[in-house]
Amino acid sequence: MKQKLLSAVLICSFLFACTQKKIESLSDLVEIDAISRVEMSNNSGTFYLNEQQLASFKQDLKSLTYTKMTAKVGAIHIEFTIDEKKYDLNSSTHGDYVEAHSSIATKNQDQIEPDSWLYFKTNGVNFDNYKKQ
Repeated sequence: MKQKLLSAVLICSFLFACTQKKIESLSDLVEIDAISRVEMSNNSGTFYLNEQQLASFKQDLKSLTYTKMTAKVGAIHIEFTIDEKKYDLNSSTHGDYVEAHSSIATKNQDQIEPDSWLYFKTNGVNFDNYKKQ
């Protein structure tokens, strides 16, 4: 009896683990298309992105891929707004990674550790290329 119960528990655990969505990108956690405003602080100063820059920024965010590691970030700070709530990202000039607190998640929150730091590979995106216009 105990063996059957243990087998049933293991099978259910396996099936549940297989059905959970694996986090692969920032898009899996954030409703990127819902971003309405971005304040960028980089080597060009602190400024808000215009509509054209905002569209490019959203595409850039969609290319960021999740990585299970830590990285040192620095000079670039990004604050964006979704439904009047502000969220933060940090990176560095020519940085390979972006850092975000788990509170950035607007979806799939159950797939990440609460109150933790998340890191995303920039895949060549350089947030220092954004300039005040």
